[in-house]
Amino acid sequence: MTDFRTLSLSLDGSCARLTIERPQQANGMSFELIDELEQVADVLTSMTTLKVLVITANGPFFCAGGDINDIQSLSGDIEAEMTHKVRQLNRFILTISQLDAVVICAVNGVASGAGFSLAISADLTLSAASAKFTTAYIKLGVSPDGNASYILPRLVGLRKAQELLLTSPILSAEEALKLGLINRVVADNELQSEADQLAEQLAQYSQLALASTKKLLAGSFDKTQSQQLEMEAKLIANCVAGDDAQEGIQAFLEKRAPKFA
Repeated sequence: MTDFRTLSLSLDGSCARLTIERPQQANGMSFELIDELEQVADVLTSMTTLKVLVITANGPFFCAGGDINDIQSLSGDIEAEMTHKVRQLNRFILTISQLDAVVICAVNGVASGAGFSLAISADLTLSAASAKFTTAYIKLGVSPDGNASYILPRLVGLRKAQELLLTSPILSAEEALKLGLINRVVADNELQSEADQLAEQLAQYSQLALASTKKLLAGSFDKTQSQQLEMEAKLIANCVAGDDAQEGIQAFLEKRAPKFA
């Protein structure tokens, strides 16, 4: 597997783990990290048997957002250079959103700016009890990126999204949970094991069923009810015609746990 400087990527069976490795820089979203996340996007799409991806970070921060030093170093056509970097980040965000595998974020510390956006863009998000969440963009004089303006209204509604992006409060993990930004709060020292257990649980399920369920939910806000029901019909029929559904049905009849591919 490719060697990286700002992150690590490992594979264990049908589960992968991506860890941001810039603890001395609060795991800030440096331009080099963005470059490597774009490379990871290609690696992930080539993993045809992948069922689960866990995203986390090393150290007390999950991701403190854009690296200020890199942003200050921009020269020449600043607008064009910044657009290019954000589009690279967008490619990674779109990849994990469209990936057949379920994406879990294990937020081990502060998630700010682009780190906040990344944390809430996963399919399932677990948080350490001590973690903090803040959009931060407005306090730096910039607008949101990293999927925040798309996913946030879908998670908490437009009115609350306006408040979070325009006033940038600092939320505790429990507050983030109550708002529906994350799925679960766990003790700091149990976060990684909890994420691993969840990944192992999901990895036991059918890859096609996981991918189809994710696809249905992703498209549900953009379709009419009749379009959504038609998509349900097509995807469940595709599942039933496959080997995994036959195994699932047989296992149910035989009162045993299914063994999906």
